[in-house]
Amino acid sequence: MHRPPIPIPTVSYFGIAPTQDTLYVAGGFAHLGGQERPNVAEFSAFDLDGDATLWNPQADATMSAVARSGDLVYLGGSGTVTTIGGKSRNNLAAVSAATGTANGWNPDVNAGVDTLSVSSKRVYAGGSFTSIGGLDQTGFASFSEPAKLRVDNVRVTEGDSGTKLVRFHLRLSRADEETMVVAFATKDGSAHRPADYGFTKGFLVFLPGQRAKTVEVKVNADVLAEENEAFLLKVSAADNVAIADGTGRATIVDDD
Repeated sequence: MHRPPIPIPTVSYFGIAPTQDTLYVAGGFAHLGGQERPNVAEFSAFDLDGDATLWNPQADATMSAVARSGDLVYLGGSGTVTTIGGKSRNNLAAVSAATGTANGWNPDVNAGVDTLSVSSKRVYAGGSFTSIGGLDQTGFASFSEPAKLRVDNVRVTEGDSGTKLVRFHLRLSRADEETMVVAFATKDGSAHRPADYGFTKGFLVFLPGQRAKTVEVKVNADVLAEENEAFLLKVSAADNVAIADGTGRATIVDDD
């Protein structure tokens, strides 16, 4: 199949981060690997055609550094970047390796980040910057990796009358010195609100030193013989925390 010509990218800065099965490329380009990929792209080692994957953080200016650690990809900008992964981020961000969306980590770097490295749960950045987060910091900085949030799956027996409580546990990989805010909401699966469970949404605040929180959801009993059903608790936003697994599944076990 003939493919129309793709504009050759202008790579004024260039960063490469290989992993076991992917390659990340950062630079100054609008297209790469046959796709529209503004300034950063991902390639799969298993794609012999060399096409960029669907991962697309859409940085708004030239990127100059990239590094991956677990579920996160750290991206450094050349000095004029203000948006990365769909959020306002000045020259440095951590985005999901799955979706390319920026998490709550926001160092706010005033100039270029030319190199990035991650080791022993710390992020190291070098570049032409002179301040981070409004504080003087020239040329080199070291950060703790963002704490990672996971939502546990749960099971509850339905019962024949009244209601029961499902308790979702949200856990951080470590305690932090900063306050962390997480937004959450339930979502239908094979179980539907309000017949099967009560819709719940809100915010959780992890104060410095806290690692776990609980969200309670009411489940309605009935006497119908039916298959097991399920609904979800989804974390939709977070400040100062990376979402490693933002969806918990509640299984309602039928006992009729």
